[in-house]
Amino acid sequence: MEKQNQSTDIETAQRLFLAVAEAYAASKQSDVVELDASLEPSPSQKPPTKKSWVQLFKRPVVTIVPAAIAVLLLVVWAIGNNYDSHFQLGTSLISTHASNSTLQDAIATSISQYHLTIAYPKGGQQSFTLSAVGVNVQTSASVQALRHEQDSLANRLHWWRPIPVQLATKVSTVNLNDFITAHADVVVQPAKDASLSVQNGTVQLASAVAGKEYGLANAGQLIVSQADSLQTTPLTLKLLAVQPTLTSTELTSSETTLKQTLQQHITFTIDGQTITPSPADIAAWIELTPNLKTKTVSIAVSSSAVMAYINTVSGADTHPSRDQVNVTNADGSTSILVQGSDGVAVGGKQTAVTTIVQTLLANKGIQINLPITTATYGTITAGNWPKWIEVNVTTKRMYAYQYGQLVNTFLISAGKPSTPTPLGQFYIWDKLTSQTMTGPGYVQPNVPWINYFDHSGDAIHGNYWRAASIFGNVNSSHGCVGVQVPEAEWVYNWAPIGTPVIIHT
Repeated sequence: MEKQNQSTDIETAQRLFLAVAEAYAASKQSDVVELDASLEPSPSQKPPTKKSWVQLFKRPVVTIVPAAIAVLLLVVWAIGNNYDSHFQLGTSLISTHASNSTLQDAIATSISQYHLTIAYPKGGQQSFTLSAVGVNVQTSASVQALRHEQDSLANRLHWWRPIPVQLATKVSTVNLNDFITAHADVVVQPAKDASLSVQNGTVQLASAVAGKEYGLANAGQLIVSQADSLQTTPLTLKLLAVQPTLTSTELTSSETTLKQTLQQHITFTIDGQTITPSPADIAAWIELTPNLKTKTVSIAVSSSAVMAYINTVSGADTHPSRDQVNVTNADGSTSILVQGSDGVAVGGKQTAVTTIVQTLLANKGIQINLPITTATYGTITAGNWPKWIEVNVTTKRMYAYQYGQLVNTFLISAGKPSTPTPLGQFYIWDKLTSQTMTGPGYVQPNVPWINYFDHSGDAIHGNYWRAASIFGNVNSSHGCVGVQVPEAEWVYNWAPIGTPVIIHT
């Protein structure tokens, strides 16, 4: 049917052309007649005649020829617009009169054959599929968009120009950014952000340094545009300046706050003695973290670092109590294995830590009073066991006994108040050299030297992720009894399955 219509239009164009030619010939003849116009009767003597359509073409050449050319061009334009317009799909031309299914197949074929090419500064190129770039073409939506472009006035007027295909795509931002980082970004010199630090109690602000890299300006937009139109011209990486994320100007406010924090007056009073931490001591309590979103440095106070400082300055005035350990003999009698003794403790430590964490950055000064208290010893009774373990979660100590003799002592970090270590008498029922331990809100990989004593999941194990100052000072676990890794290995090798474990306050 399409070929038949095309043939009819061509025949019509031929007939029009012949008519124009005849009119042109007639106009030539009329020029001759006009030379003898003086021999003809005057208009008043001429009989009235009817003008035929052929006479309408009896005009001078300057009028007929342009009209003929215009008609001819109009006919050619109409035929070309309807039968000779194309889509430019990559390097291929596809008739705009192809069916939607044919067009979809052509798009699918072009996508499967297409590769986006990156040219590198030292020579060489690398090509990638659209899926590797993170671009997914929607063929049906692409056809609808092409039909819309085909019907536009501009493309109708300029039918001889192929209509460039702009595919409808979905872009995975994550995959595209990963692609740019891996294949379209060659770092020559990394940019260096401005940084804030404290050295010996003095705040230091290091300036930012711009970097250099070979890359693409507006890389994401350029790559997607290249992919959408299936352009095969390689994208050449060019040397670009990389600006730092944080500059000195942006860190000025944080610098001022940090200086004020270190210079404020803080005192601890312990048993009548006043202790004043130095700027370097206070700096040890502070954690600095660059915040790229707000372009500042976040200043936070570490509760564990504050507790470590308090334990250090109060250490000379304190010693823990030692619980009395009674042992039940084979005949049922009880004997004292370890004589108990009262301890001296510094009270209010946790309250002091909370106060400092909450108010240090207000820069108004802090005064802390830590009272001296007596820690009365407790009493526990053990069986007449070859080996057994005692854990005191209050003093944060663990003891290993063998045949009535104390053979080792450890500093521990037991369960924090919200997840306390269970109290009572237990037995080691399972042992693992290493395991990833999980629970509500945490996943801890490769926990070493595990001795499970409670079927709810609590164990004595090595703890490599806590600072040494935590052990013996802060209970921080989810219920387990943590010790430093070498000591955990000793316990693992020393205590067999079935070893009793007594845990008390």
